[in-house]
Amino acid sequence: VGKMLTKLFCLDDQLSPLYIQLARQQIHFGIALQMTNIAKDYPKDLRQGWCYIPKTLTDYLSLKVDDILSDPSLKREEIIASITKKTFPHIDGAYRYIATIPLSLKRIRMFCIIPFTLAYHTLEHLNRTQSEKLSREQVWQILEISETFCSSNAALKADYEQTLRHSP
Repeated sequence: VGKMLTKLFCLDDQLSPLYIQLARQQIHFGIALQMTNIAKDYPKDLRQGWCYIPKTLTDYLSLKVDDILSDPSLKREEIIASITKKTFPHIDGAYRYIATIPLSLKRIRMFCIIPFTLAYHTLEHLNRTQSEKLSREQVWQILEISETFCSSNAALKADYEQTLRHSP
């Protein structure tokens, strides 16, 4: 995802000189979103017979995929906390990716900020409640505040650091 977006974004004359800087963080952007989806959706994925939880994590937690398939709530808190912990470095890289995009490119920034902001708020929500979904009200609040982040990298960084401060 990050590689494709970087190639597309750098078709813009303002971003093409920033290709190397964006490329350094592009993988983090995609992985941060993907790991969030794995944490959020794994019970639903398991019901469909799919498991995207990394084998290193199931081994670490002494779980077999069949055990999780038969009981998706098994060690849920530990699974979510472990995925979140592995996602943090990618969240930081995703922030750096967005911060590289000039403030003047509001549409491109919003295209990145909305899923990024939803991702770290989802991780916090998962860790706090073990619930898969943010409420509609929470999503609307996140969308509203995301507008502010188009004009301020500092505000974006402060929000994600504040939001994730108490996560594992």
